[in-house]
Amino acid sequence: MSRTLLCEEFKYSFHKTKKDQCQAWAVYRNKEIAGELTIDLKIAFEDHIKRKNRARDEKKSDKSRAKQDKSYHVATFDVEAVLPIPCYLVSIIYYEIKLSCYNLSFYSLQNAKFDMFCGIKLKENEALVKWERVF
Repeated sequence: MSRTLLCEEFKYSFHKTKKDQCQAWAVYRNKEIAGELTIDLKIAFEDHIKRKNRARDEKKSDKSRAKQDKSYHVATFDVEAVLPIPCYLVSIIYYEIKLSCYNLSFYSLQNAKFDMFCGIKLKENEALVKWERVF
């Protein structure tokens, strides 16, 4: 059964997840909607977009080189991918949690090998206690 059939024939709809939005974009968009956009904020946001695009271009270039040169390796990290454990939907409990899980993944372009590690942090101001290989 196709998505088109489900949507058009049976009138089902699917939740469309929002892409992660950076804080700079959210601030800019909110100020723009409220009519409070300043020249300084506009310049700062344009600079942010230029840096973002340059970083994407560099990443693309590095990935291309890594595919061709077996001695060249590229690593990227999502430093904001933190999962509080246990996971609650109630916001007040979120702030009481003292355990966080960090996901660190490696993917080799040369041989399509994937490694995934999980790091556990017990308290807010402590270093990671232990890294474990997951995959």
